[in-house]
Amino acid sequence: MCSPSQNSQIHFIRITYISYLYLFYCIFYIFAIKEEKLREQLDLMKFRTMKQNNITSNTNKLLLAKKNRGKLGEMCIEDKNFTLSIEDYDTLEQFLGKKDFSEGRIPISTVKLFTAFIVKLTETGCNNSVVEISLSELAKMYGKDITKNTLKDLRKQINKDMKILRNVKITYTPKRRNIACGEDYIDTYLFGGTKGIKNNIIFFKFNEDFFKILQNQKTFLYLPMELFGFNEKYNPHSYLLLQYITEHRRINTGRINENKIKVKSIYEHCKTLPRYEDIQNNRAVNERIITPFERDLDNIQSFTWEYEKGQPFTFNEWLESYIVVNWGNYPIIPIKNRKGVKRR
Repeated sequence: MCSPSQNSQIHFIRITYISYLYLFYCIFYIFAIKEEKLREQLDLMKFRTMKQNNITSNTNKLLLAKKNRGKLGEMCIEDKNFTLSIEDYDTLEQFLGKKDFSEGRIPISTVKLFTAFIVKLTETGCNNSVVEISLSELAKMYGKDITKNTLKDLRKQINKDMKILRNVKITYTPKRRNIACGEDYIDTYLFGGTKGIKNNIIFFKFNEDFFKILQNQKTFLYLPMELFGFNEKYNPHSYLLLQYITEHRRINTGRINENKIKVKSIYEHCKTLPRYEDIQNNRAVNERIITPFERDLDNIQSFTWEYEKGQPFTFNEWLESYIVVNWGNYPIIPIKNRKGVKRR
């Protein structure tokens, strides 16, 4: 048998051992929590907040769409209750490729800049119609290295893009008037009279009517940062594909179809893909529409995707099919009480 003093020592050793185990556990737990928070912060860094409604979405979509000549020489396109026109279009020929100019298509770089301006306005509280962003910050958003030559090239491109945005006019007639959601009649230019780059700071003033719509818009989405980094030369459709699928998730958060989307809806939004009526035969449909669609979806890193019921065989089957999207670590959006929302 152990003496009382030996028992006391054994008890002390046990207590000390347990205390150290508990201490190590606490340290491990604290570091695990910090690591988890760091991962969350890094995930959030992959997204930027942006006010979004039908007007911003349609502007993005129709800027990249094929347009027709208007009576006054402008290029315009009408899509349901939204019309976008580019006035004094012939003055922009020097900024556009020959094919893009003939079809009235605007470079994706211009649409990226427009989106970056909305993001910056959103994150600064949308208190001023003049958006300001440094060349360095924009270069980071675009995923570019910040070098002297990079900033020089970016400056040239931004000046061209702002000259294009200056001529854009939009007209929107909502099905029902809802000012709180930015759903009100609008007939205005995007540009409000001031633009330029000074001391490496880009500034662009939005038209006050357009700006008020952004101010009144209460909802926003988390925009994946990779949207700004796509190489439009190799993946010209990834931008609109990711934009639409991100908006679909925001609109349908909590619903059964949150991550399930009909291909026909995506195709109607992705105006950079050729239209079916402009293609002569079925083989060309696969090569010019379906294959580029799948390729540029595969190019997106924010999610993985697959057809819900396997690969469709014909164009009509493709249009009527659904894709299922599996997002990575997408930020959680609060679910409002609304019809059709499932409870988790």
